Amino acid sequence: MQFTWPERRQKQKQFRINAGAYASQPPAPQSAYHTQRVGANFTQTYQLARTGWGPELNKVLPDKWGWQVALDQHLRSAGSLSIWSVRSFESWNLEAGSLIFSLGSERLDYPASALAGDARSNSWQLDFQHQFAAGFAGDLLDNTVLSYGTTTLQYSRSLPWLQHPHQLKRATTRLSFTFAEVGFLGQPTIGLEQISSRSANQADHFKDTKFLFTLSKKFKKTQLSSPEFLITATINIFLKMFI
Repeated sequence: MQFTWPERRQKQKQFRINAGAYASQPPAPQSAYHTQRVGANFTQTYQLARTGWGPELNKVLPDKWGWQVALDQHLRSAGSLSIWSVRSFESWNLEAGSLIFSLGSERLDYPASALAGDARSNSWQLDFQHQFAAGFAGDLLDNTVLSYGTTTLQYSRSLPWLQHPHQLKRATTRLSFTFAEVGFLGQPTIGLEQISSRSANQADHFKDTKFLFTLSKKFKKTQLSSPEFLITATINIFLKMFI
């Protein structure tokens, strides 16, 4: 559920709350994972006067920038994980699409029973999004997103069976295509995501590939002089392949 309202022409605020469930069913029954997720975030965006991409690098200024604070909780019977995060982002409107660069930091508050203790994560991400115009492709596709980001995750304690401190460095590459709305069913999205993990500990080296299917339906009511109210229902299906 998402609420968006303009404070003035150059400034916009957004409050979003979300809830859902996640279930993983790997081949080994003892590794099954179930959790409920709830969260909320507040975002403030500033619209800037467009400078564009001039011949000199110092003219490459964003069209808008903003910040976001968020709290997400993963609720399980063994104890909940709380994630506190702050993020700053800048975006450029290009002829071919839009480009977004963001920096973020998270504090992961694990249950007291977690062997590795709490953790802190620092990351950056670059997203390119292309919106398809009306025509052959526009009648079929709504947009496509190409994303790349890196994350460094440092735990407060080392696991007893690891030789080195428990630190992970991960790179995530994601490509997705969102299709035009299909009647009442909403908008389907298909995508491919690959996560590469590196660490001083050999056990933490892996590549995780996910095939994604998402079905979203938006119910939107907007009046000219009132804030926007938006409800989105989303179903996600992930298929994993470990390489």
